[in-house]
Amino acid sequence: MRILSEERKELERTRSTAYTLFEHTYTCALAHFAYADSWSKWNRVMGMSSIILAAFAGSALMSRSPGLELIAGIFALSVSIIVSISTYLNPGKSSQEHLNAGTSYQDLKNDVQIFYEVESLMKGKNNIQLVSELSELSEKRDELDKTSPRISKKRFDEGAERCQEEIIRTGIIPPPSHARV
Repeated sequence: MRILSEERKELERTRSTAYTLFEHTYTCALAHFAYADSWSKWNRVMGMSSIILAAFAGSALMSRSPGLELIAGIFALSVSIIVSISTYLNPGKSSQEHLNAGTSYQDLKNDVQIFYEVESLMKGKNNIQLVSELSELSEKRDELDKTSPRISKKRFDEGAERCQEEIIRTGIIPPPSHARV
């Protein structure tokens, strides 16, 4: 076991905090992107369903075959229900909001990654400067957390799992275990 100077210990704690911030922002980005995809799919499903059912309803009414009025009415009712749900949930807007949040978290993740992998290891920067820079990045994350659409614990956990897979795949080296905060 190596003995670290106080300055080195402070640097390792700062880098550990940066790594934790990196994991959080990456996890949030992945979770928001997953939500955006999900809402986008619902938007397409609801839109296509209402178009198809409306076409069937119109065809049934235009055919003038006896007994198709009931089927046309059922299709028309189904369309109105789907459109009402779609209007209430607004999946297109939700998809865009999560996509924007995911992009913002991804941008911040990239800044934190540069800080963690490059800036925190540069000679000439003292720990006070590094802590100040890290505080600014953390404040940006806090603001994103406040202004972004909510994500469920389940989706966050899925994002965390994907985040760890990506960290392993890309070879990002976590801080030494003794420095974890």
